Amino acid sequence: MSASGTEHLRVSIVAKCFRVDVGFMKAGGFYAVMQNFMSAVPNTTIQQRMLHGANGSYCGVPPHNSLHLVRSADDQNLPWPGVFFGLAIISVWYWCTDQVWPAYTLLLRTIVTPN
Repeated sequence: MSASGTEHLRVSIVAKCFRVDVGFMKAGGFYAVMQNFMSAVPNTTIQQRMLHGANGSYCGVPPHNSLHLVRSADDQNLPWPGVFFGLAIISVWYWCTDQVWPAYTLLLRTIVTPN
């Protein structure tokens, strides 16, 4: 007896939630992950700051609003109009077209392989 698509989806969601929960427990919890992310700075940035003082590179340093998805409209990295009108449309387009090719592949009666 084979499992239906719905049963497979349920098992997959439960397994993924379990993996996320285990990952957060190993990292010390959700708030520990957020705090560690905000203090994560590459070694090269630290070295440049030590050499050049306050004028050193800020490349790789998380900005103060990096954990916010909705930012001001004049944000240089990710403004809210870009999130809602740009990224949302592109993401839907990508995921919809990405699902077309597996559907075509699954509908093929035979797969011809070259000799």
